Amino acid sequence: MKYDIFISYRRSDSSGLISGTDIARTIKQQLEIEGYKNRVFFDYSELSDDEFEKVILSAIEHCKVFILVLSKDSMMRCVNENDWVRREIMHAQKFGLKIIPIEPSDLFNGFPENFPEELSIIKRVQHSKVHMDSSFERDMRAMIENRIQAILPVKRWRVPVKQIIFALCALLIIGGGVLFYPEIISKMGGDAEPVSEELADVEVVDTESDVPVVEQKGGSTTKSIAQTNKNSSAESKGVAVQHAEQGSSAKSDVVAVTKPAENSTSREVVETKPAAVEKPASEASKSEASEPAPVESVAEKPVEKPVEAKVATYSVGDYYEANGKRGVVFEVWDDGKHGKIVSLDQAKLQWCTSEQFGQKITVEASSNSNGRANTDKVLSRSDSAAYPVFKWCREKGSGWYLPSIGELEQLLLNSGVYSAVNKTLSQKGKSLDKGTWDSYWSSSEYDDSMQPGAFAKVVDTGSGRTSKLIKYTYCHVRAVATF
Repeated sequence: MKYDIFISYRRSDSSGLISGTDIARTIKQQLEIEGYKNRVFFDYSELSDDEFEKVILSAIEHCKVFILVLSKDSMMRCVNENDWVRREIMHAQKFGLKIIPIEPSDLFNGFPENFPEELSIIKRVQHSKVHMDSSFERDMRAMIENRIQAILPVKRWRVPVKQIIFALCALLIIGGGVLFYPEIISKMGGDAEPVSEELADVEVVDTESDVPVVEQKGGSTTKSIAQTNKNSSAESKGVAVQHAEQGSSAKSDVVAVTKPAENSTSREVVETKPAAVEKPASEASKSEASEPAPVESVAEKPVEKPVEAKVATYSVGDYYEANGKRGVVFEVWDDGKHGKIVSLDQAKLQWCTSEQFGQKITVEASSNSNGRANTDKVLSRSDSAAYPVFKWCREKGSGWYLPSIGELEQLLLNSGVYSAVNKTLSQKGKSLDKGTWDSYWSSSEYDDSMQPGAFAKVVDTGSGRTSKLIKYTYCHVRAVATF
């Protein structure tokens, strides 16, 4: 396979950290995200001298860009003629590759005094600063736009989200009209006709009668029209609605509605009301005689009902202060009686320290939905002090924890939740940072079989997506708790 970009790096430094490998891998992944998938050569396996000659040098010959990762001591061994990094640089110069040195997070400590003159191009060419924190993607994109795209252009479709939503809504509206319009016409009993001007201003008046009555406005007089049932035929010339009262000898109300003649501007309404029904005297006297005489009731002491304690309920965005906790509600259930809150403050910390990262430890904080379980697992370790973000969350009190990636997405990527929560936070605490390149740590580790224990998941509020970062970088952190 032929490649366009070659990444050269030092596997380990004198400090024992494998930062060169980790940084090179992260740079490769970001290049692929930016459109250079399957175009970046990154050697992550140990090669023999024979393989080096065949694979490494051949890959360089077919590339156009040579990226050199300047980790801490990356240039110190270049004084040796057989040093691999030195040979890679010289081969890149021989075949005219564009050389781009990258300094990650200001780790590079410079060149040795006897640095070879044949490698002096590394000193002369501009170094690109790429910070391995929340600004990583911004720095990488700037480097790509300024130094790579002119040589290796990338065609990408970028459609604004608002335009996509508008197009989908338009399709749904048009599609819905096409599907349901014939059905509506058939229920009307024929072709659709414009509504008469006289009936344009009509409203339904709620009455106690079972027959809905329509009140037409517009004149000094008011006319009532009986509304027919949905299932009755629209072509019928008249509709009689009868209401029979059980046990009554009176005649039922009959409301006749005549169909207006063509070109007519009014409707005829005929109403017949029954005469008042008088109760026979014999029946009246009989009922009066049968009624028992009133008896005084003995006053009884009312039974007092126990007063139920009112349980406070909350909605998303409400300020919460109870049970020793203060925060803003970002999730509710059980009709608002229970839910989750986010802390009023935040910090910028490492997921784990650089020393801990160097040990390549996977702490099995694998849950994407239960941040409390992840936090308990990390803090139960004997070396829990090496995990600053978890320690900061738990120091807020019992029940506080570092949110999982799922909980963090609910808080930061749900626009309705984010707006409601941030409105209250701006009044009660510190607003959530949602700048172009801000990221928040989750408690969920990223499973990378090639580099176990190296990454944890974050929410990048600038791009509005979930990604990963090396654990020893500094990112924002918020604590959450349940109530």
